[in-house]
Amino acid sequence: MEEDKNYISLIHGDLTRATQVQHGMPDSIGVMSIKTANRTILEASLLPTPRALWDSFWYEGELSCLFADSNVGKSILAVQIADRIART
Repeated sequence: MEEDKNYISLIHGDLTRATQVQHGMPDSIGVMSIKTANRTILEASLLPTPRALWDSFWYEGELSCLFADSNVGKSILAVQIADRIART
């Protein structure tokens, strides 16, 4: 039953996109893609649920950047996080 709703939502998204193209709205401008919020949410709902890599701070598929003053232990923390992820 839930799978049927996904197919219906996909068809609705395709029809919305076709209407967007028909009215001359571009798919993208430069590196920015243009799509409706509903289409974005639908595409995200079809992706598998990401695993938590490090507690609830970092999930699969995310990019992280450590920043702080010099000599406060960013590199050591990065190695500890990498070790923890590798062990799980």
